[in-house]
This record gives sequence, C-alpha cells and structure tokens, in this order.
Amino acid sequence: MRAIWALALVLAGVLAYFIKPSAMIPAIAVVLMIMRRIVQTQLWRDWRKMGQGLLLAIVCVATVVGTVQWGQHQIDQQTIIRVNKGLAIPPIHFMSMGVAGDGGYNERDALKMATLPKRTDKVAYSKAQLLKRLRQRGVLGYVAFLVRKQGLNTADGSFAWLREGHFFANPNDVQPWRGVAAWLTPSGRHLKDFQFLAQIWWLFLLLIICVGLRRQTDWQRLLQLGLIGAFMYLLLFEGGRSRYVIQFLPLFFLLAGSTADIAWQALNRLGQQSVWLFFGKETK
Repeated sequence: MRAIWALALVLAGVLAYFIKPSAMIPAIAVVLMIMRRIVQTQLWRDWRKMGQGLLLAIVCVATVVGTVQWGQHQIDQQTIIRVNKGLAIPPIHFMSMGVAGDGGYNERDALKMATLPKRTDKVAYSKAQLLKRLRQRGVLGYVAFLVRKQGLNTADGSFAWLREGHFFANPNDVQPWRGVAAWLTPSGRHLKDFQFLAQIWWLFLLLIICVGLRRQTDWQRLLQLGLIGAFMYLLLFEGGRSRYVIQFLPLFFLLAGSTADIAWQALNRLGQQSVWLFFGKETK
C-alpha cells in the first residue's frame, strides 16, 4: 500500500513539475524528511527494510525519468500549439534578473532575450550579466542584498497589488466604482483600506506561524522545509515582489492551520496576564 502511495505522489510531483517547476520544492522537502527519518531511526541497520526501501527508490526514480521523457515527447509531437524552442528563456536568465536592482523584473534583460536568436546566446549573455552583477556587489554586498530581497519577497500582505503594471493606470479615471471594484481598482475609494486590511491579515498569519514554531512534528518540519525552499528559490531567481509568494501560499496556510491552537493558547495566556497586570489578579 505504501508503494502505491509513493508512486502516486511521484506521478503527482512530475505532473506538478510540468505545470510549474517550483512545485517540486515540497517534493524535495519530502525526500529530505525521508532521509532524516532513515538516519534518526537507524533504519540502515535493518537490511531487509533497507533493501525494500532501495528497491522502491529505484522504482520511483525510474518512474520520474520515464514520465518526464514521455511527457516531453508528447509536447514535442503535439501539433495543436506550435512551439519554437529557440524562443525558450533559460533558467539562468531569471537568476541573472534576480540579482539586478531589487531582484525583480528587469525590462532590459527581458528585451535582450527577445533580440538573441539562439539559446546558447541567451545563456552566454545571462551568465555574463550574472557574474558581472555578483562581482559588483561583492560578498558582503550580496548578503545585504539577499536580506533586503527577502523582506521585499514577503513583506507586502496585498502581494504587490497595483505595485506594478502602471500602464493600466488611467489618471483621468474618476468613475465612482462600487462593490468589489471600489476596493481593488486604482481609483477605488477603498483601495487603501484593502491594502491595510490585507497587511493586517498577513501579519496575523505570519504571527501564528512564528508562535507555532515550537511544535516540531514531522508534518510541521515538512512544511517548514517547504517554506525554507520557497524562500531560497525566490532569493536565487526573479523575486523582489511579494506577488511571487502567491504560488507558495498553500504551505503558509497549512502551517498556520496546523499550529493555530498553539497561537490561540499563547494569546489566551497573554490576555490573562494583561488582566492580572492591570487589575491585580489573573482570570481563570
């Protein structure tokens, strides 16, 4: 039964990879947790179980390789959508972009990719820009840049709503928006209210996660590893805006939900201590 579940998870991970490569981060966290469990329980001393585990690992790896090759073959053979591989943007382009400015979208780099005809030229240009920017920052400068970029990646509770895309803004738009539009449009009278409430909600969610860090079950460790991987991914590649965190919100929600009871208990104790501080007695 475990083997069936393992193969199902492997197939789900491969399908997620085709949809969005960053979806593999939780899968990597699962592998790390399995390795931790093997070391912690000294499973390598049980040769029978180790043999079964090794056989399952080989089957899973073969499944990954076979499914990826089959999926890529289907993409190459399909005729519904014409795919020009020469226009594909190499991953190193996004790494180079992630070091420029605030680590976010760089229009100059994006336009340059459109002018280079071959993939090798795109890779060479991006690699040269990446090394140039790293040398300009230096070791300490790059560390300071990563700290600032991490803040930009996670600070905005509205997930950079209307922070970009200024070409959508219309200075002559005086239409009296109502309903949801009044909260979300650039000229909506409740836009600032939405951004304020979103920030309060985001801080509350992060507070729940921080308070719950003392609970260290395998499930919590798995989600925490997933978040660490997400942060590393956004630091290495294009980021600099909180909207990039949206793809990892399920990890935030699951982690906050699994530790909400601890946060509630801490908040309840804080309330009791506050009553004792101001009124001279502690409520029960």
